[in-house]
Amino acid sequence: MTSANVDLVRRVFDEYARGSFAAAAEFTHPDFKMRLQTSHPLAGTLRGPRDATKAMADWMESFEGFNGEAEQFIDAGGDRVVVAFRERGRPRGGSVDLDHHLQRARLQAGGQGRRRDWVSVR
Repeated sequence: MTSANVDLVRRVFDEYARGSFAAAAEFTHPDFKMRLQTSHPLAGTLRGPRDATKAMADWMESFEGFNGEAEQFIDAGGDRVVVAFRERGRPRGGSVDLDHHLQRARLQAGGQGRRRDWVSVR
């Protein structure tokens, strides 16, 4: 994985942390798939950049004070970058804060993401 690809993934996550999905849409392949673990409220496989972008925007909007932050980028070899990611916030109308860590692999194909797999690690 070149440092340019790691930088591209970092840019996407930086935009996400600011609540913007423009960079993600720009670098997401039309055949993109995002799998969310079965314990996630949006569990299942999302297909295409539009569905994934809408799901992530809906997820962020369902929280008060949502914060998503990439904590580490790992060159996993070949076409993979693994991102250690942390999300925090309080669900709207809820009384318990969310604070969880994820590891997410973003696979690159010609500079575009084809797949994201979310795995909860804590």
